[in-house]
Amino acid sequence: MTNFQEIIHTLQEKLPIWGAELVRSHLDQKQPYNVSFATDLDNPKHHKPEWHEWGILTHTKKVLEAFELECLSYLETWGWNNIETEWANEYYMKSSPSRYTHRELMTIAIILHDLGKFTNRHLSKIQTNTYTNYPDFSFGLHEVASERIIHSDLVRPTLIELGLHPEEVYYIGRLTALHYELSKIRERAKQSQEGFCTTYLMSQQYEKECRLLLRSHSPFAIELGIIYLADTLGKTSYRLTPEEIGQSGTETKVKTSLVEHAIDPRHLNSAITLQVGVLATKRYFDTVVKVKRPIM
Repeated sequence: MTNFQEIIHTLQEKLPIWGAELVRSHLDQKQPYNVSFATDLDNPKHHKPEWHEWGILTHTKKVLEAFELECLSYLETWGWNNIETEWANEYYMKSSPSRYTHRELMTIAIILHDLGKFTNRHLSKIQTNTYTNYPDFSFGLHEVASERIIHSDLVRPTLIELGLHPEEVYYIGRLTALHYELSKIRERAKQSQEGFCTTYLMSQQYEKECRLLLRSHSPFAIELGIIYLADTLGKTSYRLTPEEIGQSGTETKVKTSLVEHAIDPRHLNSAITLQVGVLATKRYFDTVVKVKRPIM
């Protein structure tokens, strides 16, 4: 069995190589911005500045850091003190015991979770023209594409060569496909032009949506919440407190900081709504407790 750290090192080295190959084979190379993307993968302007402080490769590293350093702390605060034990009860290898822990397999999934952004990038319907050489991009259904790419001839042979069991590859692919699911129902919190409203997240309707999500993806209930939380935290360096959101002067404070750090001003969206994503995750785990824990 390949040493786990060896697997991580190999995949981190392969990621930019795969990314460049995917861009060249899937995006129109007659467009200068796609040609530039293939050689400058980690430029934030090739990503989605409203929601990402960094380019795709650095974002991936930041998601890993958040997973390793912050997620467990949040979960423990929310009462999940035995998360590893409960997590282990959620998924099992059908044909043989998994040789890697859930934490290790999710680490691999995080490295690969945004592969689909190298194939599913398209022009956004609304263009701000902030930078004439970099249009506004969107990455619709990139999470679905990530799972497909993991099972493609580009990536799957490497995972198998590194010693991963086909069912472990399946599990990793499923995690990448599900990493955006919670965001889809969290988006409904954006109820007005003023921005996100946390009222919806505290409502029975949101809990109902969470229950439907759990029913659809029951074997991956805990993973779905964890990978979404890590992905949310890995979008921005800002860590505003819940009290600061909506507080007079907060937006001006963040704008000033963006200018000082030469960060795209559109990133204000992500900086001031991070806690919305955290609250969405907490409420999701509240629902998991009600639905899953009584039968565990």
